[in-house]
Amino acid sequence: PLMRRATKHVSLVVGCYNAARHLEHRLLELVAFLDSIDRAYEVLIVDDGSLDESLPILRRLETRVPSITVLRNPRNMGKGYSIRNGILNSTGKYIIFTDVDMAYSKGNLLAVLEKLEGGHPLVVGNRRLRESVYVVNNALVKYVYRRHRGGMAFNRLVRLLFGLTTRDT
Repeated sequence: PLMRRATKHVSLVVGCYNAARHLEHRLLELVAFLDSIDRAYEVLIVDDGSLDESLPILRRLETRVPSITVLRNPRNMGKGYSIRNGILNSTGKYIIFTDVDMAYSKGNLLAVLEKLEGGHPLVVGNRRLRESVYVVNNALVKYVYRRHRGGMAFNRLVRLLFGLTTRDT
């Protein structure tokens, strides 16, 4: 399965877990954006065992929007498993993955694709870079801040314990 024939220019793999609230709106916005960049694409949404109404919404979108394919994990397996599932089922020459909350601007998706098209074998986003655009809903600012601070502390602890110099562990 790792050596597959590309039939699309780009596959966008989107992880989804309990995202019913804004799911349809965000995915339709994403499809409209992808339609505008003039490249053959597919959107693979991997539902990670959502307990809310995400799956029925995704199935409805899948029947209405030809570029959307819905995959479902057997149960909640985590983000890594979901991304792997999407990548293994993708048909794009280039593969990009993101979260359903679309915290990064669509312009960032295009920038990543252009880097891949330019010959870079791998492109990694980093929200700490000045040119990175990261959008957070006002209601989540405190949560994101606490999580960010906790992640920084954990990263520092791991680097100290294991003598690592890499900033992202």
